[in-house]
Amino acid sequence: NWSEAANWNRDTVPNANSNVYFSSTSTKDCTVDQAVSVRNFSLAAGYTGTVTLSVIIGQNLVVSDTLKLDAGLLVDNGRTVSFKNCYIANTSTRLTSTGIWKQTASGEISNPSVDNVFILYEVAANLTGTLSGQVYTKQLVLGAGSTVTGASYLNLYNPTVDNFIVLGSGAVISPSYLQITLNSN
Repeated sequence: NWSEAANWNRDTVPNANSNVYFSSTSTKDCTVDQAVSVRNFSLAAGYTGTVTLSVIIGQNLVVSDTLKLDAGLLVDNGRTVSFKNCYIANTSTRLTSTGIWKQTASGEISNPSVDNVFILYEVAANLTGTLSGQVYTKQLVLGAGSTVTGASYLNLYNPTVDNFIVLGSGAVISPSYLQITLNSN
């Protein structure tokens, strides 16, 4: 479990100033059993485990800078994952998403595999989300005055709700390409 100090380097549970890296030296699964705030969070090359967020409402993952999923699997369990920058490798099974992925500071995002689609990608008010690679999501929510921009595709992939684009006052969508894929069923 995340909250067990003995499971961590230096026998200390990570805090808001911590950089958390799961690498090839730590291949075990991790159950996040509390709300978590860290500076950086990475499932690095060579990690083969699964990090599963809590099923308890309010026990979200807050990453104040960069979240990277290069290996392993992150299961968000319907929790909110907040970040400034988010990079997900262009390979399948890096993410199982049923929660909100929220950009809470202007930064970059890349989620180029349809196999890792976000249920909901949100950009908080008055911020800019810059697509550094393709992004797949089922729903897009832009806060008032926010912008999604960049030289890549924003893919709204098989939306599961009627209002799959929600724009706050003054919000702007301006990627190089906007693609909407609707399920034919």
